[in-house]
Amino acid sequence: MRARRRLIFGVAATTALCVVQGASGFNPQPDPPGFERLLTQIRALPAVQEPTPFVVKAFAAAAAVERGQGCTAVNILGALENQAEARGFVDVEVAAAQLATEIGDC
Repeated sequence: MRARRRLIFGVAATTALCVVQGASGFNPQPDPPGFERLLTQIRALPAVQEPTPFVVKAFAAAAAVERGQGCTAVNILGALENQAEARGFVDVEVAAAQLATEIGDC
């Protein structure tokens, strides 16, 4: 009888933990506004210009927004904007600045 109660309690506890973790694990968020526009500008760069760092920063900013860290996203986009300005990519710079503005200030 005692072993049966332990088994029932163990199964119930495990089920409760799995349900809670499963429910909190799936929380789809839409892409930040202007994200597609920024990616389009980055993808328009020639491969010779090595657009990979821009893509990485754009996805890092999107991930920060999805986590609810808007200030972090704005800072990442600021770094992307500065890098684009230094390399003379005006379209990427403008798109990053617009996206940062849409996300909001810290």
